[in-house]
Amino acid sequence: MDINAVKVLLEAQERTIRSAMELVIDQLKERIKIAEGTVSDLIKSVEFSQAEILDLKKDISELRNSDSDKQTVINDLQSRIVVLEQRQNYQEDYNRRNNLRITSLLEEKGKETWEQTLTSVAKIFKDKLELPPIDIIRAHRTGPSLSSRPRAVIVRLEKFNEREAVIRNAKKLKGTGIYINEDLCPASLEIKNKQLPLMKKAKEEGKIAFFRHTKLIIKERLGQEESSMGLVAGSPVRGQDMGTPAVLRTHSSRAALGHRDHDAGVRSDEGDRAGILALAAELRASPAPAAQTDSVSQGEIDGGPKGASGTQSSVRNSRQRKNK
Repeated sequence: MDINAVKVLLEAQERTIRSAMELVIDQLKERIKIAEGTVSDLIKSVEFSQAEILDLKKDISELRNSDSDKQTVINDLQSRIVVLEQRQNYQEDYNRRNNLRITSLLEEKGKETWEQTLTSVAKIFKDKLELPPIDIIRAHRTGPSLSSRPRAVIVRLEKFNEREAVIRNAKKLKGTGIYINEDLCPASLEIKNKQLPLMKKAKEEGKIAFFRHTKLIIKERLGQEESSMGLVAGSPVRGQDMGTPAVLRTHSSRAALGHRDHDAGVRSDEGDRAGILALAAELRASPAPAAQTDSVSQGEIDGGPKGASGTQSSVRNSRQRKNK
């Protein structure tokens, strides 16, 4: 084979290889172009997604701020509701300040009229409590009729001092099973009922425990009248406040300015020592006061009926004698 023939063959192979390489390169260029288009689309999609994410984050932030504002409004409204409920409870208690609640008074089943109820109450006041005639505005049974026990009687008197006189003399009902307490709204009654175990425990420990409205007062019993006043550890000077809402105490103090005889008021500290000393002396001769409950009367806890404000009234009488 001569040299020219070899050259012709090599040139033919070179053209074939070059043609094949150019074809492959063209295909690669086309694929690269397609890939570049795809990448460009992906970049645009990512940028769009990022923009949407930023918008969503902004919306979420605005919603959180809106929720925070709404929660602030809700908290404010809830606080106002609590204050309004406390004011309503105070007003309801004040409207009941001349009322009494008598439990375990015998009831004629199915046929007792309100006139008969009023007559029974007046008889209790006259015969059992040995009080002069009292102006009774009305007296009626309350609650559903039960076969096991008589319903409670709500009594409204003309004068507040007559109501206090009844409560002071309620201890004369000891042994009769009849209990007389002040009439409170359901919310105040619930506050007192929650504190009854504490009151019972304090009395079992030999301490002085009584209610002033819904405030439970716990004090150490004095060994001698000349000794200084002892208080429950951690309790304030005036006693231990176990549950009276701040609004009730505020309104009670305001009411006391115009109604010195209203037991929900907060008394001045002047004369406290003399009052406490007189209280200790009187407690030796008379049982502690009862707290009102719907289910169990405080008299039952202590072993006998007592007036809900007997001790408080004794303190007030002692202060009045001192002032005179």
